[in-house]
Amino acid sequence: MSAIVVCPLSRLAETVAAFRASHILTLVNDGTLFARPPVVSAENHLHVAIHDISEPAEGMVYPGEQHVRRYLEFIRRWDRNSPIIVHCFAGISRSTAAAFSAYCAERPDLDEEEVALRIRKCSPEATPNPGWWRSPTRCSAAPAAWCAPSRGSAAASMLTRAPSSRFASVNEPA
Repeated sequence: MSAIVVCPLSRLAETVAAFRASHILTLVNDGTLFARPPVVSAENHLHVAIHDISEPAEGMVYPGEQHVRRYLEFIRRWDRNSPIIVHCFAGISRSTAAAFSAYCAERPDLDEEEVALRIRKCSPEATPNPGWWRSPTRCSAAPAAWCAPSRGSAAASMLTRAPSSRFASVNEPA
């Protein structure tokens, strides 16, 4: 079974090892130091250099359509035989936005609200970068589930795991 796993930079190596991931999508700005775990080949790693901003700002890289197209092409090349790790610095904003839009792009048969609820169930602190919802290459709009508190076990029980994909989130210990 393949999975899209979201984690912070500080847990990248251990998450790659724990999930036996074959691919990594890195969403951190240039200048952020990180190392690709050597068990993932260079051709299976994509670094998209963007800042965690929701509006364009001078001297910073706002996530634009070219960035989204680039990582969606990378996701489409992923063979799904092993998990893919999607990470940013904190594992909360850029990475969850990218994981959400990638999952929606790959599973257009699923309702975006359900996908958002799946992610919220895995990671209650997930707060996708709101600037990402303004591009037609992303999903249609920010689902209400991102803005609303978790809908609890009733909504969670309605969610079924897709047969070929799943979400996981690895966060810092409390």
